[in-house]
Parts: sequence; structure tokens; C-alpha cells
Amino acid sequence: MGQVIVTLDGVDVTNVCVSGSWTRRLNRPSTAQVRVPMQEVTADVGTLLKIEALVGTSYEIVHHGRVLLCETDTGEDSGYTVYNSTDPMELWQ
Repeated sequence: MGQVIVTLDGVDVTNVCVSGSWTRRLNRPSTAQVRVPMQEVTADVGTLLKIEALVGTSYEIVHHGRVLLCETDTGEDSGYTVYNSTDPMELWQ
């Protein structure tokens, strides 16, 4: 996988992301999710998630949409929040 930049409401959270993915589909809303330690980020539903990927020598936006669902999973010593986002095309249906 190449290099990416992840931002939540304009705040770069790339260095705290544990994992993430995005799916781009022709004529359909793109979806994305990122997983971060729950104590590192205070974003919530409605937050803008933007993912940029290195394509060639420059970064391109591969996903830009609102977080529609937050899922938090905790254990004894740590917890993670997964931010699920869909691009605004979702609203056009």
C-alpha cells in the first residue's frame, strides 16, 4: 500500500491511525473507514473524513465525506474507534 494522509475535520490524524480503507465505485457513493485509538481523536458523527493517497508524485483525494457511524470497541487496556464515512452522493438517492 502507498502513502496516505488522513484528516478528520481538517486535523491530520495519519500518525495515530491503526488501519483504514476506502472503496471507490463507479456511479455509487464511495465509502471509507479508519480505526484509531479512542483516546487520540475526539471526532464524532458529522465529522468530515478526507483521505488522500500518493499517486505518482502528488497526492489525490480518494475519499471525502461525512462520518455517518462511529463504533467504539474497548478492552481491559485499550480501546479503538472506527469512523465509517460515505461521500455526499449518498444524499442524492
